[in-house]
Amino acid sequence: MINEIYNLYKSNLPYIVRSEEKVKDILGDKKNNIILRKDCNTLIGISVINNNTIYLLCVDKHFRDRGVGTDLLVQ
Repeated sequence: MINEIYNLYKSNLPYIVRSEEKVKDILGDKKNNIILRKDCNTLIGISVINNNTIYLLCVDKHFRDRGVGTDLLVQ
């Protein structure tokens, strides 16, 4: 699952420079709240939040403007 999340991140946010190792460290931190959204078993969005800090928010470009990002933050 971590590789699937990283691939979503890299394909939709290519201009953000964050190493694969750093992203996987963030995903592996047990203190972070990770929320995933899928459509037909395909990962379409993720949020990683710790207290009031958003470490990662990503929605696949084909699913934007549908409220997925808002839903990931409201959880």
